[in-house]
Amino acid sequence: MNTHSELSKKDPELSPLQALVVLIGVVVVLGVLIAFYSLLNIHAAWAGFLFLLYWSSVDDFAVDRLLRCVCGGLFGFFLLWTLAQSTSLFGDNGIYAFLALLMVVIYCLIMKWADWLINPVAMFYLTVGLVPAVQAELDLVDAVLAFLISAFYFGSPVVIVHLAKQHRAKTGMVSE
Repeated sequence: MNTHSELSKKDPELSPLQALVVLIGVVVVLGVLIAFYSLLNIHAAWAGFLFLLYWSSVDDFAVDRLLRCVCGGLFGFFLLWTLAQSTSLFGDNGIYAFLALLMVVIYCLIMKWADWLINPVAMFYLTVGLVPAVQAELDLVDAVLAFLISAFYFGSPVVIVHLAKQHRAKTGMVSE
């Protein structure tokens, strides 16, 4: 598992050729994901890419943060759904019920209660989902599917490599 001190170590700089190879790899990996979204007729690719952005840049692909990231994202989508339901059921007054819920959620966030669920990832998805241009075209089912596919697509190989490293360490096989 990555610790904060491990995550804060500066990565060595890549040579221009190494950076080009990494770029080509990134383009291929993202191209496959986009093709998969297209095959499944998923249009909210932004939700999957936000998962990748957060988990890679903030959590540095830490396996021990993956579930927290997924749960937080799903909770952010739940909050967006709650907003839509409260305004459709109660009209303009529904926003007050949602804001009351949001105050409780933010208090829990500040207190770090249920941090596995109520965390910055949830707020990240809520914030992006509230952008008027996103809100106008938001299909929550589509967005959640894109998010979950991305979590599986990027999470699976990272977890597999992590488990393989743990297995090697337990059996005494050390790789460098």
